[in-house]
Amino acid sequence: MNSLHIKLAIQNLKHRKKEYLLFFLTSFFTVVLLYSIFSLIDSEVLFQLTEHMSRLNLFVYLLAFISVIASCFIFTYIINFMVDCRKNEFAIYLLLGMKQKQISIIFILENILLGFISLFLGVLVGTLFSSV
Repeated sequence: MNSLHIKLAIQNLKHRKKEYLLFFLTSFFTVVLLYSIFSLIDSEVLFQLTEHMSRLNLFVYLLAFISVIASCFIFTYIINFMVDCRKNEFAIYLLLGMKQKQISIIFILENILLGFISLFLGVLVGTLFSSV
């Protein structure tokens, strides 16, 4: 990985804002949801409630598990959708002489950069929601 890969990844993020908006919003809201659920699990209020209602604790853990599984399926679908939308662009890269490995590195860097941004903002908003 060199600076060219990073520059191309950043440039692609800038030029494909609409395509990446779906990925960003999904990952942002997923982080907010999961952060809120896991902060609820660790909350003192829930601990006090579960002493009286044992099934509530099980329900919250089940909700967290279902949310994580659903998030995995959603992210897999979105990444496959993005790859399908960009097949022509990847073909042009191949015609220009890039190797499949280089294209993969650029695509992964784009997703990592966007993932870190949505993770940061999602934790920030999740912290605000969980403190309310």
